[in-house]
Amino acid sequence: MPTIQKSEDLAALLGQVIQTENPIEALKQQGFTFSADLQKQLEAAKPSKALSPEERARWVQRAKEIGPVNFAVGTIPLAARGLPAGEYDFIFGLRLGVVNQVLAALYTGFTWPHKVEPESAGKLFPLDKLKAFAEGIPDGENIQVGALHFTEPPTVTPLAGTESMILRQTFSLDIIDQVIFPHQRVTSLDGVLTYGVQVKAVIKNDLLRFVFDGVAAGAGTPEAVHIIVAPGSPLQPRSPQALANLEEAVNLNWAFGVVLLGKIQESYSISPQVRLPVGSGVTIRVQGVNVRSVETESEGALVVGVLLGPTDTPDEGAGDPNRLINPFTTPSSNVYARVHEELLRKVVHQALDSGELQRQASKERDDLRIDGADIELKTNEIRLILKAHLVDACSFNKDLGFTATKTYRYSVFSGEITVTETQDVNLDDSDVFWCTVLGALEVLIAGVAFPIIGAVLDLIVQIVHYIRPVPSGGDNDPLRLNGVFSRDLPVPGTEVLPQAGTLQSRVEELFMEANGVASLIPDNINTYVYAAFQMRIGPDPFSSAILPIQNVKVELIDQDVPRPVGDDTVIPPSTEKTKIGPKIIRTVTSNFEPVTHDQILAQGTTDNSGQVRFIIQPSQLRTVAGTLVTITTVEDTQTGEVTSSRVTHQIIRESHPDVFFQVTLRDGQKFDTRGMTGGFTLNLVSKRIGSPGAPVVLTWEEGVIVDEHPGKKHGGPPAV
Repeated sequence: MPTIQKSEDLAALLGQVIQTENPIEALKQQGFTFSADLQKQLEAAKPSKALSPEERARWVQRAKEIGPVNFAVGTIPLAARGLPAGEYDFIFGLRLGVVNQVLAALYTGFTWPHKVEPESAGKLFPLDKLKAFAEGIPDGENIQVGALHFTEPPTVTPLAGTESMILRQTFSLDIIDQVIFPHQRVTSLDGVLTYGVQVKAVIKNDLLRFVFDGVAAGAGTPEAVHIIVAPGSPLQPRSPQALANLEEAVNLNWAFGVVLLGKIQESYSISPQVRLPVGSGVTIRVQGVNVRSVETESEGALVVGVLLGPTDTPDEGAGDPNRLINPFTTPSSNVYARVHEELLRKVVHQALDSGELQRQASKERDDLRIDGADIELKTNEIRLILKAHLVDACSFNKDLGFTATKTYRYSVFSGEITVTETQDVNLDDSDVFWCTVLGALEVLIAGVAFPIIGAVLDLIVQIVHYIRPVPSGGDNDPLRLNGVFSRDLPVPGTEVLPQAGTLQSRVEELFMEANGVASLIPDNINTYVYAAFQMRIGPDPFSSAILPIQNVKVELIDQDVPRPVGDDTVIPPSTEKTKIGPKIIRTVTSNFEPVTHDQILAQGTTDNSGQVRFIIQPSQLRTVAGTLVTITTVEDTQTGEVTSSRVTHQIIRESHPDVFFQVTLRDGQKFDTRGMTGGFTLNLVSKRIGSPGAPVVLTWEEGVIVDEHPGKKHGGPPAV
């Protein structure tokens, strides 16, 4: 065995024997010898603290759990970087094929309207302009513009390098005779409308969604309204100029809010909701967002860049939209995510500045102080770094300063990703080194530093949902797209759930990225309720009018008071059991206490057609039926004195609520639907009440209000 000449050589060997009780003796037993100078240093140095056998055994066991550690002498400076000019903390890309799937789901669910009513359609397509456009429209005051029908789901294509896309919508515009009842269509204009729509990213809590933000309709531009007349359309243009004139007139009148009736403006998304890396644990705020539509080898894509940080102000020069280019490198992927190293550094620094890392450290030892923390991304590597010291750990009250680094290395062989981990400790100087060797504190360092690094890693995983350097569940990808979407909630305005899987992920200098495949699947998890509310006004059915009840509050309520007949909740019976012994009498009584009020499951507002939609998650359906109160008393047999008494409460859940609607009109009047056909559902089991195209229709007779004591005058189900 060779002779160890210098302390640096000894430090390099220290990791091999860190799990032994006496590292120096362990090296000697392996055949290592020490140079005369090194031996003299060993004999001269004195440790300031000695570990008890119990402490030594505890730290040796901890070192074995931690694994091999490499030692060296010399400080490692922490990086002092910032987000490079023009860069983003987080970039997300989504192919327009996914957007078009979402638009189809919006159309199927009637969130995207199927028609524009005649009053609005006439404003978009003025009758005089239509007559100038084509022959075949009869004369007469009774001839008017009818409904504008959207006959197929819309689709979009990119307008590269801008915040806009081109929307393509098939349509059929009715021309009607108002005298004939019902209004008879006398002719129609059929074709395709194309127009520009601006896109923006809306962020609420930690979820981002893409929405349309009005029409970008500059005359003579690609964004302007263009009409492609179908060959089979009854109305055909008199000439190319007549078509251009109609396009110009429609373009002037085109209003996105009118076309979409305003009802989807706050409740829809043209993409799955994207989870931003701004979770709980530290303060990370959204500082800026930019969106671009880009060309790809097919169909195009949306790309969003997000600036994030501890304050509301981004780094100077950060966030250049020109950096938002096509991120897709393979045609098989349709979703992309990239996380910059600086975002991870912000998370780590916030954990340090907030005191979270010091709180974790103090759980290990009260003399451990955290001086700094950092994270670095290198090609195929993630490094977590912790700089710390142990107070007065060495002789002459010298602190033991060190830097601990944990490195995750990724390699690919035959398509499989393999992750290896290494751990390094750099001791600040030679004095600290000798203190470490002679006091067996290298074991202590292994025991206290790397658990704190584990806490840093846990925090990063909690904040940046897609990162998981440690393999789990057979998945070794460092950046995983299965966490990029909120998978338990449907795409807003649809009945589909998003899911994503990772095709390829990699770690490079300064960033990590992943390409994957996103898909939409039918939602069989949540419960959907569709209802339409209307009001009958008039003295009798023959002379009354039925109007939609617009823009009013609707609550979906679980009836508990009184409990309806047929409720399938199993109510535990009241019991009393007494056990008499030679010294004590134990009595156990149980009584069920039902809830004292109905429970609101969801709340919404009707749209212009009187319709409302509720999405109920499984947890919301498990309402509280009541509480089982159990009292256990123990009394002395001889004296009759109660020596102890204990009360426990067990919540009894109702798996299938009994639901009805309550409507609050704008004047404060209320009515509920328990006396109406379809207005009450006993033991809700089905995942659907009504459907987008056929909601449950509930008609209120004007003047009927809810009684103060539900169940008496509403004609609802009998009570138990």
